[in-house]
Amino acid sequence: MLKWLLPVLCLLSLLCGVAHTEEITLVPGDGCNLTIRERVSSTHLIAGLSVPAHNWFAGTLSHLPTTEAVTIDLPMTGNDGGINKGDVRKWVGLRPMMTYADPSRYESYETFTRTAQGRWVSNDPFQSGEAKDAGIGKVPRQTAIPAEVAEQFLSADGNSWYPWREMDAVEADVGTNTFRMQQRFTLSTATIALHVPFTDTYLQAFLTRLKARKLPCITVDVAVTTPGQRALSIIRIDDPTPPDKDVFYPTVLVIAGEHATEHASSWALFGLLSRLASTPLTSPLRKGRTWLFLPIEDPEGRAQSNFERIIESFCFPRSQYPEVLAYTHYLTDFAFPTGRPIDIVVDLHNVEANEGEHLFCPIANIGHVDMVRDFNRSFFHRLTEQGYQAGDAEHLPDIQRPMRARLYGWCVEATASFDLIYEVNDRYPPRRLALAELQGLGISLGDALVAWCDSPQGKAWHQHACQVMAKRLKDREQYFQERNRDPAMRLPFDTVVQGY
Repeated sequence: MLKWLLPVLCLLSLLCGVAHTEEITLVPGDGCNLTIRERVSSTHLIAGLSVPAHNWFAGTLSHLPTTEAVTIDLPMTGNDGGINKGDVRKWVGLRPMMTYADPSRYESYETFTRTAQGRWVSNDPFQSGEAKDAGIGKVPRQTAIPAEVAEQFLSADGNSWYPWREMDAVEADVGTNTFRMQQRFTLSTATIALHVPFTDTYLQAFLTRLKARKLPCITVDVAVTTPGQRALSIIRIDDPTPPDKDVFYPTVLVIAGEHATEHASSWALFGLLSRLASTPLTSPLRKGRTWLFLPIEDPEGRAQSNFERIIESFCFPRSQYPEVLAYTHYLTDFAFPTGRPIDIVVDLHNVEANEGEHLFCPIANIGHVDMVRDFNRSFFHRLTEQGYQAGDAEHLPDIQRPMRARLYGWCVEATASFDLIYEVNDRYPPRRLALAELQGLGISLGDALVAWCDSPQGKAWHQHACQVMAKRLKDREQYFQERNRDPAMRLPFDTVVQGY
């Protein structure tokens, strides 16, 4: 009997060995930038980035072995983004994310919370009633993750679930400037990323659902289609009751993804946007104000993982990027010809890991320093009460004039905006944030903005901004009269440089 059993066992062993040594490959995807530079062994890769990016990596890997851990080394030398260096010291304590879900599907970003009664509830803003009920099992009913691995994505306390979790083991080797990740994969295809990705594919899926709901006073505008055929989307949320004649509601513009590889900034914005989309018209968040949202300022750059593709272009009328003219046209068409200001422009960014708290203010406009400090005192106190770690409201590391070549700086000069700049940090090593907590930062920001707009200081600023815009409206009319040109026929110089 052993005479025929031994060859069979050898054949099975050989076949298993062949399957095990199948090469790991990368699957192309929106925002994916990992490449394979070297295969040290069947379970050890040295990775690179398709475009240098000090603060982002993502990749979907297939043909992963499931019987032993996989090691992925990512050398950071040379992955600089402008003045920001690819320095692994900023990644000490960092825990990247992974999923077995398909990152191109909308459901792959749905989060669930268990109620006090033990029922799972979807946090999808488009679900309501029974559709939000996800059962009473150990994990929620969901369609993103195969059932056999769903428990791996359950929170430690068992009360929240979402299709992304932290990788098993990581090491930041300062000596070689290399970030090493080790993971024992259960399935043969998985996606790894520095943060949970916020891709243009996901944004468009969300906006498709938003438009289908036909919610009152919520408009999705497309300013232009990018060279890569991506829609430059702007979401406007209005109060349904028009103000009195010659009176303007305060307007707040929130921008994320100015640096295209900063995905966490978009999730913070998305938290506020989702809250507004599911909030009654009578809510203080909606009543007596207008909101404008740019969830990804540069969708083309995000798809390419290009850190700062259009960022410094908002003072060049001959810019090669159609996004520059599209944004400035849209915002001048919003503010003119009536002369309504954009009271506040909030520009959200994100850091890598250990550079600061969950939210902090890295820079302030020299002309608004006192207002920035006043706003931050209230906002940061609100965050602290909610369990977040916030920066020092009094300390502003950099005080200077607004960066005119960036969109937020263009808004300051063109539409009389009070500018607020923030860094968010969901990978903060002392306490890393789950996706719902990252979105909670945006919700808290919205509450703080409403409270400030309704305060005496906010009302005074609104009156000041209206006066500035009234003067700009007169200056604009004179400008085009002197040039014998209709504003409808304005040139790129008129819009990008003059802010008209």
